[in-house]
Amino acid sequence: MRTPVQIGRFTVGQSLPWDLINEDGRRVFRKGFVINTEASLKRILDMNLYYEAEAEEEPTTPESTTATPVDDSPKISREIKYSFSYDDPKKLQQEISESMFSFLDYCIYQQQMISDAIISKQTDQAENIHRLVENIDTIYRLSADACLGAIHMEFENHPYSALHPVYAAILCLAMATALNLKENNRKSLVGAALTANLGMYDYHDRLVNTNAKLTDKQFELLRKHPQIGADYVKANDITDSLWLDIIMQSHERLDGSGYPNRLSDEQICLEAKIYASVDTYLAMVMPRAYRAAMVPKVAMQKIYETAVSEKNVLSFGLIKTLGVYPPGSFVRLNSRDIGIVVKRNPVQTTCPDVAVIASGTGNPYKEIVIKHTDSSVYKVIEALLPEKSYQIDLNKLWRQTVDSNKIKRLEAAQ
Repeated sequence: MRTPVQIGRFTVGQSLPWDLINEDGRRVFRKGFVINTEASLKRILDMNLYYEAEAEEEPTTPESTTATPVDDSPKISREIKYSFSYDDPKKLQQEISESMFSFLDYCIYQQQMISDAIISKQTDQAENIHRLVENIDTIYRLSADACLGAIHMEFENHPYSALHPVYAAILCLAMATALNLKENNRKSLVGAALTANLGMYDYHDRLVNTNAKLTDKQFELLRKHPQIGADYVKANDITDSLWLDIIMQSHERLDGSGYPNRLSDEQICLEAKIYASVDTYLAMVMPRAYRAAMVPKVAMQKIYETAVSEKNVLSFGLIKTLGVYPPGSFVRLNSRDIGIVVKRNPVQTTCPDVAVIASGTGNPYKEIVIKHTDSSVYKVIEALLPEKSYQIDLNKLWRQTVDSNKIKRLEAAQ
């Protein structure tokens, strides 16, 4: 029996004993998600969610409110670790390279805690935001492809409002790196990506989990949220003018149809244009309550078509940066094997490195082998929908690419 979530059912510090679903039956919060703040609790109560009564059990209070949300899925696994050696940079880098997805989980968790604090009117989050910017920059430098892969592997044990800013920051880093942006501009862009949607934070999860037409109040909030977000950031003593400009211009469009100030092409800073391209892509490849995530290659095709019609150079740049088959994409090879893209090919964007995980009939291999797809035998022939029935340790999968970053690419022999 489907039961609506009611006031008093949860308290801060408790973890969910079951999945929370929306009216369409799509999971919004996974079992084990920890409600760490009053803001998180309010957001859950405001979203009109349900749980299945037959699965009911009492919520539990974790030993520490900093515990990670539990991913109970036996399908795709990653070690969870929230304790890292910040006082020893060399050791920290080693820990991250061994547990990349654990550290990324931690960054997403940090994002949620910071956002909850800011919208609760706390004004002491500048140091935490800057630390998060540094954390994301660190993990991206160590394994950019693993970070990009995470975006397409669907981290279901975090709310959209925490996932989207971190994913946007990663994609912005990818674009900033490709465009050789100065270090200060790069950090301003990442910081803006993490804080651009603070102005609609309370509504973000609700809006992406319904396909209903926006109410007048929601539409008005949507148009005002860049200014509200910028005000939140300034209230936390962040006065970086580029950072604030990016937030204010994040929803402006080249043709002047955006908001809040209807700026056009040359009036919009480069970094805000980067964020807009990234945001458009994420809207397609991240799942919503009323639809599944779009296959990355299909999203790339739509980005390309829009880039052609709008003559948007940055959108072309996004395609070149991610490749036709971005990391995390499930693909079929000419050998009929099924694999996951783990590393981009900067020279041939249609020929990434692929971790072969299963035969053409879907039988998983005991050992995962990474193949260079610039040969006729292992050429990528098809993009597939994500398949979660395989036992995959994501940390181990991408650790192989970190260890082999300097291996020379094999020339196609066939």
